[in-house]
Amino acid sequence: MSSEYTIAPIDLSGLSTVSLKVRGGKVRQRDFASAYKPGSGVAGLLESLPRILAGDSFRDVVEAIAAARSKGKPVVWGMGGHVIKCGLAPVLIDLMHRGFATAFAMNGSASIHDFEIALVGSTSEDVEAVLPDGRFGSAEETGLEWNRASRLVWAPGRLWARHCRRSLPNNMHPPVCWCRHGSRGYPLRFTLPSVRIRRTRIRR
Repeated sequence: MSSEYTIAPIDLSGLSTVSLKVRGGKVRQRDFASAYKPGSGVAGLLESLPRILAGDSFRDVVEAIAAARSKGKPVVWGMGGHVIKCGLAPVLIDLMHRGFATAFAMNGSASIHDFEIALVGSTSEDVEAVLPDGRFGSAEETGLEWNRASRLVWAPGRLWARHCRRSLPNNMHPPVCWCRHGSRGYPLRFTLPSVRIRRTRIRR
């Protein structure tokens, strides 16, 4: 039979197949999610998740954090700036207050978002709108005050949070970077371009 295509179909005559029973499968019906039962709480929600990929990984993380907390071990969270700019700072603060987070390892963008929220109540510029005309990353206050505080911290005995806080008017405080609960301070790490990582203490 003639064809309009110049390339012939693949020859499948040498293909071997196997039965599904022989092949097996990593996902079974017993691993599926179940409907959440009203009133079963967080434990019920976790139990209702599928026992597949991220569902199992999430349960493992929850169990590891709970075990570390019960043994008095530190719980260090690693995250990027999106966690802050997407509004999860109140959740992070609550985790610290309840002992489920003893330190955060963040990059510089996390502190920038935190700084801007404290300064003007908003963050995360519209990249698509400002990139074409070159205005991306040109905010005056962020470029001046945040970098000024960042330069000061690398001197011996200087604290990043303290100097960045002094850059804010009217004793404003970013929601995460200087959270303090009672007499307890929380260690914080930031990774800044071209500088080595230093540990600072979060102050309120």
